[in-house]
Amino acid sequence: MNIAKNLKYLRIQSGLSYRKLGNIIDVPHTVIERVEKGLTADPQISTVKKICDYFKVSIDEFVNEDFTK
Repeated sequence: MNIAKNLKYLRIQSGLSYRKLGNIIDVPHTVIERVEKGLTADPQISTVKKICDYFKVSIDEFVNEDFTK
């Protein structure tokens, strides 16, 4: 799974802080940070869906592809 790596890539490419992204998608910034740092192995599907909806990527792409390549 590439969730942490892809989240970091998308967030940084968009120029967003943890707090700003969290505010936009209505998820605590601490959750964004923990997911991105790999401290949350299995984030809630509702959180993943909000991230994917905001960045306009499918859950399948977000989980299985490496956006950094």
